[in-house]
Amino acid sequence: DMYVEYTGSILPNYLHQKIETTDPQEVYDQASKAMKDNYNLQLSQPLGFNNTYVMAMKPDVAEKYNIHTLSELMKVSDQLRLGCTVNFAQREDCLPLMEKTFGTSFQSVNGLEGAIRYNALASNEVDVIDAFSTDALIEKQGLTLIEDDIHFFPPYYAANVVRQETLDKFPELEPVLAKMEGLFDEQTMRSLNSKVDIDGIDAKDVAHEFLVEKGLI
Repeated sequence: DMYVEYTGSILPNYLHQKIETTDPQEVYDQASKAMKDNYNLQLSQPLGFNNTYVMAMKPDVAEKYNIHTLSELMKVSDQLRLGCTVNFAQREDCLPLMEKTFGTSFQSVNGLEGAIRYNALASNEVDVIDAFSTDALIEKQGLTLIEDDIHFFPPYYAANVVRQETLDKFPELEPVLAKMEGLFDEQTMRSLNSKVDIDGIDAKDVAHEFLVEKGLI
């Protein structure tokens, strides 16, 4: 009857349409309309966090090259080793477009999955990695996140997707779900993910504790 989806995933994954803008509101509006028109599904307002791509570095390396923004990163990319997922390296809207946009490339590109690229960064085998903004290992390793100053990456704001028939049958559900809108930011999600991925606490327990803290249950 319902699940959570990311705004930036809806158009390409379900409608096979390219995202023509990285403006969060425009992407949300397009996704919301598409879900309603094509599947009679209602997209809630975003829950707050944007689980988009972000480039990450060790603080000392970022300081060495005076990197704070994506533009600054790409100015010295030819001196840096990139460790990224194969998907990031191959997706037309990721590394290929990044290099085309800035007219430059990295010194080397290593295809690494999951936690392996974080390990490679920690052991100085690579200088910069692609990450998702809610990754728990960002917190654990104290990494510096590079600001996307040109809004290069599409927005991936989480939102509830609910069958309209379900809302019609249970109208009291909508105001209850609305209590979650804007509840999470990226920092909060990294902290919650860390409790599960690093501390090994059951996700249901982490979720329950968070909802109790927020006074929702």
